[in-house]
Amino acid sequence: MAASRRAGGVSGIGAVALADLLGHWPTADGPLYRLLATRIARLADTGELSAGLRLPPERDLAAALSVSRNTVAAAYQVLRDEGMAESRQGAGTRIVPHRTTPAAVHRANGFFAGLLENSLLDADLSLAAVDCAPQVAAALAEPASVLSRTDPVTATSGYFPLGLPALRVAIASHLTHRLGLPADPAEVIVTTGAQQALDLLIRCEVLPGQPVVVEDPTFPGALDALYRAGARVLGIPAGAGLDPDRLEHVVRTHRPALVYLVPAHHNPTGLVMPAGHRRRVARLAAAHPDTLFVDDMTLAELPLGDHPVPPPLAALDPGQPNLVSVGSLSKLYWGGLRTGWIRASTGLIARVAAAKAAADLGSAAFPQAIAAALLNDEHDDIVKWRREWLRARHDALAGALRRALPEWTWPEPDGGLTLWVRLPRTAAPADSGAFAQAALRHGVAVVPGRLLSARAGEGSGRAGEYLRLAFTQPPDVLTRSAVALARARASAGNLHQRGADQPVPGHQRGEFTGARCLGSGRPDREHHVAGLRGRVPDRDLHLAGQLQAELGEHRARLPDRPRPVGEALVPAGRGPEQRHRVAGAERADDHVVRGLGVRHDPQRVAQVAEAHVLRGGVAVGQQQVTVLRIGPGAGHHPGTVHR
Repeated sequence: MAASRRAGGVSGIGAVALADLLGHWPTADGPLYRLLATRIARLADTGELSAGLRLPPERDLAAALSVSRNTVAAAYQVLRDEGMAESRQGAGTRIVPHRTTPAAVHRANGFFAGLLENSLLDADLSLAAVDCAPQVAAALAEPASVLSRTDPVTATSGYFPLGLPALRVAIASHLTHRLGLPADPAEVIVTTGAQQALDLLIRCEVLPGQPVVVEDPTFPGALDALYRAGARVLGIPAGAGLDPDRLEHVVRTHRPALVYLVPAHHNPTGLVMPAGHRRRVARLAAAHPDTLFVDDMTLAELPLGDHPVPPPLAALDPGQPNLVSVGSLSKLYWGGLRTGWIRASTGLIARVAAAKAAADLGSAAFPQAIAAALLNDEHDDIVKWRREWLRARHDALAGALRRALPEWTWPEPDGGLTLWVRLPRTAAPADSGAFAQAALRHGVAVVPGRLLSARAGEGSGRAGEYLRLAFTQPPDVLTRSAVALARARASAGNLHQRGADQPVPGHQRGEFTGARCLGSGRPDREHHVAGLRGRVPDRDLHLAGQLQAELGEHRARLPDRPRPVGEALVPAGRGPEQRHRVAGAERADDHVVRGLGVRHDPQRVAQVAEAHVLRGGVAVGQQQVTVLRIGPGAGHHPGTVHR
């Protein structure tokens, strides 16, 4: 669960779980602390963060988001200022009560967070959504060119919980003649995409607490549906392919209600399950008739090479009632058609149809009529066009990554829409979650491996070292995104090595202009005050400047009022036109930074002042700073310490 719970209700949410819910939070315009506060407030308004929930400690959330701790501290302060949160000594920061229902609180996978918001991205490599095939676009623009005039769908009631009869016939024919799986229309139900197909199967066949076996990693949409159903998810390592011996052991030991597999062009690795392994899975299903084996065929017709489409698992034993096939046209035709299906025994189809009728009374009839016509007459041409489309994008991203990030590795996919990239290890295992946050700030969205792992709630293990990169953007965008990822790698790598709240080592110090340090903060370390023109190491300069500018903008929201000279600090990163006269003034402009660890009475120019040396917001020592001059232009003043 995203939030730990006690008998009295919701206790707290972990930093990683909150990072998942935040989605593409840093991609809009504005300071990071404000974007973070806005997104947390939005989650509280929708009930995804419930009243009384304790937010993660500043240090933990900063590490999970790959930002400075002061960014998180400023965001929490905004939430407090706006009445969205409250803090108590020793009790942390909690969401204040909102008008939400208990049903709004749920365990979200985080994968879908980006779909539920408008994000400004240079490249979205998180969503494997394809362009509309030209044949589909033409049919949607001119429906009369593909639809029958003698038997129009508009002459019907429009309600088809099992699916439009013409489309059920077309899917059964497609499975039988193209994919080698004998199917009758009575064994087919049409769904609103494969996601609904999985959700319906899980709701019909899995009770809360029952074990369900999945490959690890796997499609995050399936994980989300399983978690919402209360299933106990068991993952089997599949990064290099599924081990049938381990699968057999887990099935015999746990007697799961359902086994979910992606044998053809596995999501996210793109690998194909060998024929021998497929036969063993079919035999295992026959030996365990009480377990439903679900074969997700959504990516089956998307090979990158010239090899034939592998047959569905159910083709090995078409009469086996617990071998179920799920398919979709979303990755081949266009996601906007929202056309998926289930091929199963007639008994299971009847149970699923009852659940679908209660959910939506059936998918939209008119798109089903168009899909049926395309499946009958245009399918082969669409497949040929899509394969060429796909190969060009795969080659663009793979080639750009090899040039920009030669240390990254991935299994060569047989098909599908994604690369399963392993980040290189340094002194410690790589953290793909922190890297994904850094990539967002460089305009690229990627999926951290933990969101595809069944172990995400207990530490994502090796999946935490991986990224899923979808290659569905135009080739030039994919090429640029690799360069941006290289920049993100450089910035995230430096931050990861040192930690978000660690002081700067002496040998990495930057230039300190116009002031002299009269004392050291800690043995073997030098702390540097980031003042008007002070500098921290170049690799962290953007963080320090951004923090002081952000906090300055936050304080600008306070009412205009006279301020003592010693309370007014000009933020780093401002241009000359934004530096305000402070010396001798009766008041300071509200755009100045105030309260960054320096609290003094009014003081005269050239008087020595003490400034707290901060380590991640915690005082660890003191350092003397000489105030040479405070005035317009390039003056010097007390400032706060950034690493």
